[in-house]
Amino acid sequence: MRKVAVILALAATVLSFAPARALSGVVYIYDFHFTPGAVTRGKAVKFTNLEAGGGYYGIPHQPAYPVGCTTSCVWSSPPLRVGSISASVKITLPPGTYTYYCKIHHYMRGRLVVSKV
Repeated sequence: MRKVAVILALAATVLSFAPARALSGVVYIYDFHFTPGAVTRGKAVKFTNLEAGGGYYGIPHQPAYPVGCTTSCVWSSPPLRVGSISASVKITLPPGTYTYYCKIHHYMRGRLVVSKV
């Protein structure tokens, strides 16, 4: 129980700084939500899973674009579990705002802002 409390406290601290960190190309996953993300075209965005629970590995998530893709995704991370918590994905989309989703939890949506180089 103490372990869960520590993880939740850490996640709350990280999420309180999320808007500033979003500009650095990092997206945090917590409580079945993605924090807002921003990345420069051609750079990588790092998805980090802070989700606890669900046994030893925690709750897995797998960000992917476009929404609803299965095998023909423009980009997709490997499944992210607590323990193998993060993966980077190189973004080559034109500048704009893109909605992506979690391939494991289809109701989860996130937005990624891609800017010019």
